[in-house]
Amino acid sequence: ELIRTHLRKNLDTDTEGPVMSVVVSILTNMSDSVDSNVLTRDGLINDGMQNMLFEFRIIPLLLDLIQTVMELVPRIDVVNYTYGPELMYFIRCSYRILRMMAKNNEKASRALYGELDRLVYQLGYPFAVADVISEIFAGTFDLIRKCEKEFIAKIWGLAKEQREPRYINFLCVLLEHEERPIKFNQDTIIGVV
Repeated sequence: ELIRTHLRKNLDTDTEGPVMSVVVSILTNMSDSVDSNVLTRDGLINDGMQNMLFEFRIIPLLLDLIQTVMELVPRIDVVNYTYGPELMYFIRCSYRILRMMAKNNEKASRALYGELDRLVYQLGYPFAVADVISEIFAGTFDLIRKCEKEFIAKIWGLAKEQREPRYINFLCVLLEHEERPIKFNQDTIIGVV
Protein backbone atom coordinates (compact mmCIF):
# COMPACT_ATOMS: atom_id res chain seq x y z
CA GLU A 1 0.00 0.00 0.00
CA LEU A 2 2.92 2.33 0.70
CA ILE A 3 4.30 1.88 -2.85
CA ARG A 4 0.85 2.39 -4.35
CA THR A 5 0.37 5.61 -2.38
CA HIS A 6 3.83 6.85 -3.38
CA LEU A 7 3.20 6.12 -7.06
CA ARG A 8 -0.19 7.80 -6.99
CA LYS A 9 1.33 10.86 -5.34
CA ASN A 10 4.30 11.11 -7.70
CA LEU A 11 2.95 9.69 -10.96
CA ASP A 12 -0.52 11.19 -11.16
CA THR A 13 -2.20 11.66 -14.52
CA ASP A 14 -3.01 15.28 -13.73
CA THR A 15 0.71 16.00 -14.22
CA GLU A 16 1.05 17.58 -10.80
CA GLY A 17 3.46 15.02 -9.36
CA PRO A 18 7.15 15.89 -9.81
CA VAL A 19 8.00 12.91 -12.03
CA MET A 20 4.99 13.27 -14.31
CA SER A 21 5.53 17.01 -14.58
CA VAL A 22 9.00 16.37 -15.99
CA VAL A 23 7.77 13.60 -18.34
CA VAL A 24 4.93 15.74 -19.68
CA SER A 25 7.28 18.69 -20.10
CA ILE A 26 9.72 16.54 -22.08
CA LEU A 27 6.96 15.27 -24.36
CA THR A 28 5.53 18.74 -24.84
CA ASN A 29 8.93 20.08 -25.89
CA MET A 30 9.91 17.12 -28.09
CA SER A 31 7.85 18.33 -31.04
CA ASP A 32 6.13 21.37 -32.44
CA SER A 33 2.43 20.53 -32.43
CA VAL A 34 -0.91 22.09 -31.56
CA ASP A 35 -2.09 18.79 -30.03
CA SER A 36 -2.05 19.11 -26.25
CA ASN A 37 -2.29 15.34 -25.63
CA VAL A 38 1.28 14.21 -25.01
CA LEU A 39 0.47 10.65 -26.11
CA THR A 40 -0.74 11.68 -29.56
CA ARG A 41 1.27 14.85 -30.07
CA ASP A 42 3.28 14.71 -33.27
CA GLY A 43 4.95 17.28 -35.42
CA LEU A 44 8.33 18.69 -36.32
CA ILE A 45 10.86 17.13 -33.93
CA ASN A 46 12.95 19.34 -31.69
CA ASP A 47 16.34 17.80 -32.52
CA GLY A 48 18.07 19.95 -29.89
CA MET A 49 15.89 18.31 -27.25
CA GLN A 50 16.60 14.88 -28.76
CA ASN A 51 20.33 15.45 -28.61
CA MET A 52 20.24 16.81 -25.07
CA LEU A 53 18.18 13.86 -23.81
CA PHE A 54 20.46 11.44 -25.64
CA GLU A 55 23.49 12.95 -23.90
CA PHE A 56 21.66 12.68 -20.57
CA ARG A 57 21.25 8.95 -21.36
CA ILE A 58 17.47 9.00 -21.08
CA ILE A 59 17.11 5.89 -23.26
CA PRO A 60 18.77 3.46 -20.82
CA LEU A 61 17.24 5.31 -17.87
CA LEU A 62 13.68 4.84 -19.13
CA LEU A 63 14.28 1.26 -20.25
CA ASP A 64 15.79 0.36 -16.86
CA LEU A 65 12.88 1.93 -15.04
CA ILE A 66 10.27 0.16 -17.17
CA GLN A 67 12.10 -3.16 -16.92
CA THR A 68 12.37 -2.87 -13.14
CA VAL A 69 8.65 -2.23 -12.78
CA MET A 70 7.74 -5.07 -15.14
CA GLU A 71 10.05 -7.53 -13.38
CA LEU A 72 8.43 -6.70 -10.06
CA VAL A 73 4.92 -7.02 -11.48
CA PRO A 74 5.10 -8.84 -14.83
CA ARG A 75 1.36 -9.16 -15.51
CA ILE A 76 -0.36 -6.08 -16.88
CA ASP A 77 -3.60 -6.72 -15.00
CA VAL A 78 -1.61 -6.82 -11.76
CA VAL A 79 0.20 -3.58 -12.68
CA ASN A 80 -3.10 -1.84 -13.31
CA TYR A 81 -4.71 -3.25 -10.14
CA THR A 82 -1.70 -2.71 -7.90
CA TYR A 83 -0.53 0.69 -9.08
CA GLY A 84 -3.54 2.02 -10.92
CA PRO A 85 -3.76 4.08 -14.09
CA GLU A 86 -1.03 6.45 -12.94
CA LEU A 87 1.75 3.97 -13.53
CA MET A 88 0.21 2.81 -16.81
CA TYR A 89 0.17 6.42 -17.98
CA PHE A 90 3.77 6.90 -16.92
CA ILE A 91 4.89 3.80 -18.86
CA ARG A 92 2.98 4.90 -21.96
CA CYS A 93 4.57 8.35 -21.73
CA SER A 94 8.00 6.76 -21.30
CA TYR A 95 7.55 4.72 -24.47
CA ARG A 96 6.30 7.82 -26.24
CA ILE A 97 9.52 9.60 -25.28
CA LEU A 98 11.53 6.67 -26.66
CA ARG A 99 9.57 6.82 -29.91
CA MET A 100 10.14 10.55 -30.21
CA MET A 101 13.85 10.01 -29.50
CA ALA A 102 14.11 7.61 -32.45
CA LYS A 103 12.14 9.76 -34.89
CA ASN A 104 14.51 10.98 -37.62
CA ASN A 105 17.48 10.35 -35.31
CA GLU A 106 19.82 7.58 -36.45
CA LYS A 107 22.02 7.77 -33.34
CA ALA A 108 19.04 7.21 -31.01
CA SER A 109 17.60 4.55 -33.34
CA ARG A 110 20.86 2.62 -33.17
CA ALA A 111 20.96 2.92 -29.38
CA LEU A 112 17.39 1.63 -29.15
CA TYR A 113 18.19 -1.16 -31.62
CA GLY A 114 20.86 -2.29 -29.15
CA GLU A 115 18.03 -2.62 -26.60
CA LEU A 116 15.65 -4.43 -28.96
CA ASP A 117 15.41 -7.52 -26.74
CA ARG A 118 14.15 -5.39 -23.86
CA LEU A 119 11.58 -3.74 -26.13
CA VAL A 120 10.39 -7.03 -27.59
CA TYR A 121 9.80 -8.29 -24.05
CA GLN A 122 7.11 -5.59 -23.70
CA LEU A 123 5.34 -6.31 -26.99
CA GLY A 124 1.72 -7.20 -26.46
CA TYR A 125 1.25 -4.87 -23.52
CA PRO A 126 -0.85 -1.75 -24.18
CA PHE A 127 2.16 0.57 -24.18
CA ALA A 128 2.58 1.17 -27.95
CA VAL A 129 5.97 -0.57 -27.93
CA ALA A 130 5.44 -1.61 -31.55
CA ASP A 131 5.32 2.08 -32.47
CA VAL A 132 8.73 2.59 -30.84
CA ILE A 133 10.17 -0.40 -32.71
CA SER A 134 8.71 0.86 -36.00
CA GLU A 135 10.34 4.23 -35.47
CA ILE A 136 13.71 2.57 -34.80
CA PHE A 137 13.68 0.91 -38.20
CA ALA A 138 12.02 3.68 -40.21
CA GLY A 139 14.54 5.02 -42.69
CA THR A 140 17.54 3.04 -41.42
CA PHE A 141 18.34 0.51 -44.15
CA ASP A 142 21.03 -1.51 -42.39
CA LEU A 143 18.83 -1.91 -39.30
CA ILE A 144 15.89 -2.98 -41.46
CA ARG A 145 18.09 -5.68 -43.03
CA LYS A 146 19.14 -6.98 -39.60
CA CYS A 147 15.63 -8.14 -38.66
CA GLU A 148 15.68 -11.82 -37.90
CA LYS A 149 13.02 -14.32 -38.88
CA GLU A 150 12.16 -15.09 -35.22
CA PHE A 151 11.53 -11.41 -34.54
CA ILE A 152 9.30 -11.08 -37.60
CA ALA A 153 7.43 -14.24 -36.55
CA LYS A 154 6.81 -12.76 -33.10
CA ILE A 155 5.40 -9.57 -34.64
CA TRP A 156 3.19 -11.58 -37.00
CA GLY A 157 1.94 -13.71 -34.10
CA LEU A 158 0.97 -10.57 -32.19
CA ALA A 159 -0.75 -9.16 -35.29
CA LYS A 160 -2.87 -12.31 -35.62
CA GLU A 161 -3.62 -12.49 -31.91
CA GLN A 162 -4.40 -8.86 -31.13
CA ARG A 163 -5.58 -7.59 -34.52
CA GLU A 164 -3.84 -4.27 -33.93
CA PRO A 165 -2.80 -2.31 -37.04
CA ARG A 166 0.47 -1.20 -35.40
CA TYR A 167 1.96 -4.67 -35.94
CA ILE A 168 1.08 -4.73 -39.65
CA ASN A 169 2.37 -1.15 -39.95
CA PHE A 170 5.67 -2.29 -38.46
CA LEU A 171 5.96 -5.17 -40.92
CA CYS A 172 5.32 -2.68 -43.73
CA VAL A 173 8.28 -0.60 -42.49
CA LEU A 174 10.48 -3.64 -43.12
CA LEU A 175 9.36 -4.10 -46.73
CA GLU A 176 10.91 -1.05 -48.33
CA HIS A 177 13.44 1.72 -47.87
CA GLU A 178 13.13 5.02 -49.74
CA GLU A 179 10.44 3.46 -51.95
CA ARG A 180 12.74 0.61 -52.97
CA PRO A 181 11.73 -2.95 -52.06
CA ILE A 182 13.83 -5.00 -49.66
CA LYS A 183 13.50 -8.42 -51.22
CA PHE A 184 15.16 -10.32 -48.36
CA ASN A 185 12.61 -8.99 -45.85
CA GLN A 186 9.74 -9.48 -48.28
CA ASP A 187 10.71 -13.13 -48.70
CA THR A 188 11.13 -13.55 -44.93
CA ILE A 189 7.72 -12.05 -44.17
CA ILE A 190 6.02 -14.14 -46.86
CA GLY A 191 7.69 -17.23 -45.40
CA VAL A 192 6.44 -16.40 -41.91
CA VAL A 193 2.91 -15.51 -43.02
